[in-house]
Amino acid sequence: MARVTHAMIEQNLKALLVRMAALAGDTCGESGKSWQDIARDAAQDALDLASNLQHASWGDHEPFMIFPSPAEVLDVVGNEA
Repeated sequence: MARVTHAMIEQNLKALLVRMAALAGDTCGESGKSWQDIARDAAQDALDLASNLQHASWGDHEPFMIFPSPAEVLDVVGNEA
């Protein structure tokens, strides 16, 4: 696995939040997908995020790692809705 980067964590978090917004009815989900499909995709996004956080905690991250702000990622997701 490549070293964990800020961009990887941000991408994982954004993907999870976009799917959670669709499940909550705040945004439209992907065309042709049931809520169960979106829930499965959200679960995979959560696992990907957890895996990257775990690898970062083991020291497998870019030098001087700065984690993305959840508030900033939420703002981006909200603006895309």
